[in-house]
Amino acid sequence: MERLNHVWHSNDENLWEAAANEYWNIPTVNAKRALEKRMEMIHQSRNVILSSPTHFYEFLRDDLYPWKLDSMYISTQQRNLSHYHESVPNGLDIIRQRLATNPSTVRQLQIDGLLNQMSVIGGMGISVASGCLAVLFPEHFGTVDRFCLRGFLTVTDDDLTDYFRDNVANPDPFFDDYRDQLRLHVAKLMILLYRRKAETLNANFTTNK
Repeated sequence: MERLNHVWHSNDENLWEAAANEYWNIPTVNAKRALEKRMEMIHQSRNVILSSPTHFYEFLRDDLYPWKLDSMYISTQQRNLSHYHESVPNGLDIIRQRLATNPSTVRQLQIDGLLNQMSVIGGMGISVASGCLAVLFPEHFGTVDRFCLRGFLTVTDDDLTDYFRDNVANPDPFFDDYRDQLRLHVAKLMILLYRRKAETLNANFTTNK
């Protein structure tokens, strides 16, 4: 975790590239490498995925849930998704229509409102909702979960200090009543911090990632 703090504050492009490549050494990531590679590029199929309710549903069921969820939860949450899709006929389509627009317009949507709306989809929750936004719009969003939060808590950053560490004294400040479910305001801040860091690095490295 000390290395994470070092990378976070570094302006060395090679160091950031090396740290990003280390992601592939994580055993759970390497175990589903083909899926990980597909999800890394799936934003290129964004228009097709968001072109119809059926395509959006199949993307969630066949790609997003197997990618974002722990293996022990995938089947159960896919069933919850199917039940939601059948019992709330327009539920997925309302969200699909919000996303099926210009990416810059999606960026302007209220993060907390969007995550909250998406999290009611069967089996989704805040973390999976953030993953959906991150893979479809990687230029504007990042995925958040308990593992990302653990990393953030090791980083020395004024915003993180003010918003996270000052709340550690509060009972369970980061998660709601559901196991491993990030609180909405925590997820929103993490995504905003991702954006800020990405904009800084792109400016420093003259890139667009």
